[in-house]
Amino acid sequence: MDLNFANIILSGQIELYDGKILNGTENDSKNKQIITILDKNHSQKYVVIFRYRNTKNDENKTQLAIVIDDFGNFKGNLLEKFCSLNKNITFAILPDLNHSTFAMQRAVEKNHETMIHIPMEPISYPKNNPGKNAIYVHLEEKTIRQRMQHYIEQLPLCVGANNHMGSLATTDQKLMDNVLSVLQNNGLYFIDSRTSAASIAYKTASKMGMLTFETNLFLDTPDTSNETMKNKISQLKSLAKNRDKILVITHCTAEKYKYLKKFLVEIEGLNFELVPVSKLLKN
Repeated sequence: MDLNFANIILSGQIELYDGKILNGTENDSKNKQIITILDKNHSQKYVVIFRYRNTKNDENKTQLAIVIDDFGNFKGNLLEKFCSLNKNITFAILPDLNHSTFAMQRAVEKNHETMIHIPMEPISYPKNNPGKNAIYVHLEEKTIRQRMQHYIEQLPLCVGANNHMGSLATTDQKLMDNVLSVLQNNGLYFIDSRTSAASIAYKTASKMGMLTFETNLFLDTPDTSNETMKNKISQLKSLAKNRDKILVITHCTAEKYKYLKKFLVEIEGLNFELVPVSKLLKN
């Protein structure tokens, strides 16, 4: 808060209680004011206002959220490795898998934010199967809402959701209206994974007044080579010139764990602040 604005608020409160400001001084660095007041009992007092300069604001860092998709298929050593990464990384967990609930619980225990990774119909279905109890465009409204509610009840510690596949489903207005309204009624945010350039998911969530965001970059496509990492970091730098919030996605295989761990080292000296997804949604 600007010190002058804080001063106005304080002045109003002092006058409300029949006090009076005698004088005020500000130090040379503009981060402290000393205000002398006279209270209603004619007793002189001093109020000191400090301005706390947030490091992010001073350095103008770009907030970067990293989402790791597809948890739920495994536990054990690989899950523990992912959980040991920076706590600001967000985990997206597929419902109805053998280790979905365990992955959610373990991630939260390690202070990671978790999302429901909603399985949704891709254009390439049935060649590419989104998984058990997925959301398909042919489903009735009642079934879509029941499946969504089932995901939420199964993964109650998740605070948001994003789409798994869904290059067809996220282009269907009626389907997205149903999916998003269930999320909104349960207080969850939504991230459009942008698996299709024709997706209407983010725009629909925005119009509904939901907390929402859309993916800017997939870190691990087309592969996990050094050349790909170099290109992705270059793209991130380019994106950061025009925006102060960026969201990227990767996936949870052993190979991609090593890639992500190296990526985190590579961006350490760059002007990014790693944050959980929910922090991107707060203005």
